[in-house]
Amino acid sequence: MLRAEFKDLIVSASDHELYQMLKSILSSQFLGLSYSQWKLESLAEECYQRGKDSLYTSAMEDAAYLADKFKIGYSSLFVDEIFRPELMSPEETREILANTSGKSDSIESLIGIAPDQLFICKVTGESMIEENIHNGDVLIVDRTEKAADGRVIVAELDKVLFVKRLRIIDGDRWLYSGNPNFSPVKIEKDMDLNVIGVVKMTLHSVN
Repeated sequence: MLRAEFKDLIVSASDHELYQMLKSILSSQFLGLSYSQWKLESLAEECYQRGKDSLYTSAMEDAAYLADKFKIGYSSLFVDEIFRPELMSPEETREILANTSGKSDSIESLIGIAPDQLFICKVTGESMIEENIHNGDVLIVDRTEKAADGRVIVAELDKVLFVKRLRIIDGDRWLYSGNPNFSPVKIEKDMDLNVIGVVKMTLHSVN
């Protein structure tokens, strides 16, 4: 694609489409794969022109999460894809939900929480099957709710996003799977656990 054609494409793109393009190129960069530097620079410039520096930051953070997942592999339940509702129109949100889970409702009608407070992700793995969270499911996550004892959370540990049930026992934090093949993990003081949010709804894959 010629540079002028690409420029026209990104100027007409929605914020969500711009985020997706950025995330794809940045993921290739983080994985050491070939990517187009001038396309990355053009996308970054478009973010600047829109006054959307946070869009670039979100794409970079999410690309890093996904790249690290591929480097490590996944036997547990890991986040396989990330969607940012705050960057999406209601129509784009409906399309994502319909394509991944068959749901065509608006996100507000599904869960009653504003899109800018949510995080949507698709997961891969088998470690939460007894929690009725399966390979390919889509999770709707509340980024504003405090992660209390007993809640299922999406969290970052060692640069990887995963899904577990948080338990607080005698003041210690533990991460429990919903599969007896996976042992509980105690969060030690030197481990940097970053809770992204609390899982509010699971949408099962239509595939």
